[in-house]
Amino acid sequence: MIKTCSRCGQAKDSTEYYASGTGKYGLFSFCKECYKAAKRETYARLHKKPDGIRYDSNGRKLMHRGYGCRIYWDGNMLSMLRRHYPTTTNKELADILGVGARTIVRKARELGLKKDEQWQKKMRREYALVANVASVRSGKGGWFKPGHPFYGNKFVNANRERK
Repeated sequence: MIKTCSRCGQAKDSTEYYASGTGKYGLFSFCKECYKAAKRETYARLHKKPDGIRYDSNGRKLMHRGYGCRIYWDGNMLSMLRRHYPTTTNKELADILGVGARTIVRKARELGLKKDEQWQKKMRREYALVANVASVRSGKGGWFKPGHPFYGNKFVNANRERK
């Protein structure tokens, strides 16, 4: 069966058309070559963007290279990350720099940055105390029993006595 392509106007055999659930004889109106060319043009128009730096809808700077987009790290952001990463939570840094917490972790690993050991110890202790207070308030009695290093803490004991 011969059919005329609605794009190039050439009469071609039905094997030169893709099958379709609709239309005349269940075939697309474009021939296979025209259909592929139209798909390439649509992709180039909608997806391929020129390289460069632009802003996304959240106001973050993005660097477009090839087909991918990445967050653009300028010198100010990098110096701030290097200075504050060892003694600041990733969430706080993410809020300050306008990126995600996971992005902070990835960039820190890329730069070889580490958290300060003493600061981490202090934060773990702080989080444990807060969790214990929440446990005491919820009626579970807390997790720090006699003999635990945090048991003698005034903050923990004060909450036990209030109960």
